[in-house]
Amino acid sequence: MKTNESMAKKCLTAGLWAGLAGFAVLGLLQGAAIGGTAGLVLANEVFGSGAIEIAGASLISRVVIGASMLAGALVSFVMFMTVGGVAGWAVGRVLSPKQAETKEAATQAR
Repeated sequence: MKTNESMAKKCLTAGLWAGLAGFAVLGLLQGAAIGGTAGLVLANEVFGSGAIEIAGASLISRVVIGASMLAGALVSFVMFMTVGGVAGWAVGRVLSPKQAETKEAATQAR
């Protein structure tokens, strides 16, 4: 049973590292861009200024846009890490019974 858990933990760790790499390559910029776009729309609706006029807007609208960019990046990070971890754990659980069966067969053959 210990080999099943250790294989799943090793694959979980590998999946988390793959999720982190995927986030760094694919998710950070896109998450911040989508969050920033949502922040621009929110700031335009709440404060009534156009997207071009946002450069001269008040500090609170800039904080809203920055916070939404951060939120978009964080959501992207959570998704990449969750998917990577679950995929790695699932691969580890699928591979572990095969490893345990071969060890049991080797032990019984002696």
